[in-house]
Amino acid sequence: MAAVDDIKSSLDVSQIAQFLGTDERTANEAVDQALSQLVGSMGTTATDAPSAVGLSRAALNDHLDSPAYGDSIDINNVDSADGEKIVNHIFSGQEIQSLSGGTDGSLLRRLLPILAPIVMGYLASKLQERMGGGRAPAPQSGGGGLGDILGDLLGGGAPQGGSTGGGGFGDILGDLLGGGSAPQQQAPAPQAPSADRGFQVPGAGDGGLRMDPGTSSSTTPQQRQAPAGGGDLLGGLLQDILLGGRR
Repeated sequence: MAAVDDIKSSLDVSQIAQFLGTDERTANEAVDQALSQLVGSMGTTATDAPSAVGLSRAALNDHLDSPAYGDSIDINNVDSADGEKIVNHIFSGQEIQSLSGGTDGSLLRRLLPILAPIVMGYLASKLQERMGGGRAPAPQSGGGGLGDILGDLLGGGAPQGGSTGGGGFGDILGDLLGGGSAPQQQAPAPQAPSADRGFQVPGAGDGGLRMDPGTSSSTTPQQRQAPAGGGDLLGGLLQDILLGGRR
């Protein structure tokens, strides 16, 4: 998995071993397992179009330029309370209980809230790169590039060369996060892929993007919903970042 390799290359396994109170070999194996579980679950989530949009928005809104992720990762910079919330959103209660079984499971359960914000920070960073946000050139529109994906997702024409003619990446990001001028749609709240997990698209008046554990209120005034096909394209992009070849 691309994300597992990239993230692990920036981790200090000796620091994690000290945190877990174990030897480096055991810590290394626990890191491999925890990252694989987190990345694999997010990759599965991305196959559901509304959840792919919600996952992207949560990453970009809450974890872009996060201190938890960087070229050299210090786990002391990780907000484990935030990590616990992420874990509870991407895994069902039954899955968490299963992961926590046995001695190895105890280590894994302690690691998941530490590594979850790091994975989200990685995802936000890679999404920013694909949008031409400063760390990598903007992909050219056409032939299914990111411009086409964003154009479909936002319900408008595909931006050329990563620019919308205004603030470039800032305008695209603003529209993706629901704060730009992309057309608003009123639609029923999207259903979570299961009863107790999923990244859902928040209501227009939420004041921020959050990961909804799967419960939706019938009183939510509006929901921004990706046009048919846009969320699927974004899901493919997420799966490429998380599971595909290294960039």
